[in-house]
Amino acid sequence: MFRTSATLTFCFFYIVCVSTTSRSIALDDDLRYEKLRIKNVLKESTPDLLALSVNEFGFKLSKLMMKNGNNSDNIVISPTGISGLLAMTLLGSVGASYQQLAKVLGFSEDLKINRENHEQFGDLLRTLSSQELSSTTLYADAIFTDSSSSLRPAYRSYLRRVYDGEALSVDFKQNVEVQMLINEWVSNHTNEKIPKFLQQPLPTDTKVVLLSALYFAAQWKHPFMPEFTKMLPFHTPNGTVMVDQMLNMGSFSFAHDSLSLQ
Repeated sequence: MFRTSATLTFCFFYIVCVSTTSRSIALDDDLRYEKLRIKNVLKESTPDLLALSVNEFGFKLSKLMMKNGNNSDNIVISPTGISGLLAMTLLGSVGASYQQLAKVLGFSEDLKINRENHEQFGDLLRTLSSQELSSTTLYADAIFTDSSSSLRPAYRSYLRRVYDGEALSVDFKQNVEVQMLINEWVSNHTNEKIPKFLQQPLPTDTKVVLLSALYFAAQWKHPFMPEFTKMLPFHTPNGTVMVDQMLNMGSFSFAHDSLSLQ
């Protein structure tokens, strides 16, 4: 996170790597995603319910990371970015993997309802990307597959149409070259805020890499006055440190939770 008194900028980037001997990423032909045309909106699937599922997933993940992490670590995540990657994975899954991913995301295990979920989630992700006078939001996702593996045309087509996702073929045995390609992709989609995400090349037996990037920069709705910024004590589990803290005054809404980790 990058912060100044005038603007607020977030950059989130997530990567999932899969090492496997499988030579095919499956999309059941019977699903025929590329020919799917849903005429009636199912009552069980609405954008509001989908957004609630993503938020609930993010809240549960945050609590789990707090429970298993170091008390001195800060935790900042983007539930949208992580959910986007899992949705891309769900799109190409069948059987037990499909059921488990659907459960984690809060999607239905019913194929017909989930098709509508994908359509609506894709619409929600597309609405994130905007470039206005006072704010910029950029969301992007991609999948890098090893040249020895095969992506079904149905998956490529649906990934592009619904999630605006790129499907790129690379040779992971040339891991230094792939490292450069991935770092370039990340830099391009985070406004160059993360120029060298991968510090080391990936293992040569990597078969799939899924990428998600979210960039946000905007003016504060209630701007901070630079002259009010001053060094103040900030309390952490390991003690108190002096840091620059901004100051604003007003009446603001906030959320509170006991954060029970039981």
